Amino acid sequence: MAKLKVRFLGTRSDIPELLYQADMFVLSSDCEGLPLVLLEAMAAGVPVIATAVGGVPEVLGYGKYGILVPPGNAEALAKAIVELAKDEKKRAELSEQGRKIAVERFDIRNTVKEYEKLYISLSEKKKR
Repeated sequence: MAKLKVRFLGTRSDIPELLYQADMFVLSSDCEGLPLVLLEAMAAGVPVIATAVGGVPEVLGYGKYGILVPPGNAEALAKAIVELAKDEKKRAELSEQGRKIAVERFDIRNTVKEYEKLYISLSEKKKR
């Protein structure tokens, strides 16, 4: 892995290209719903470290597809970053698992199919 560094890039239009260059993605929010950027990072195959807020734990399979840390705990976040930076095998695992789940569960085509199933199910219940 390259020399450790953090870059703050401001507003960009080339996010997918930047994600493909990243060694890891860190989401340190104190409050979230379901952040699209988390799904974008996972779909790009970038291993994720995130705070356990909002829908993040569910998306990350409660730690199966990414590393979760408590919100507001800078020490735990820093430790997770350093450990993941040192563990190439873990980065590769999380990259593969995260990409797979992002595509399976959150791809627009799959999401539309799930909504169709839900609507059909609800309309059938109403007919009874």
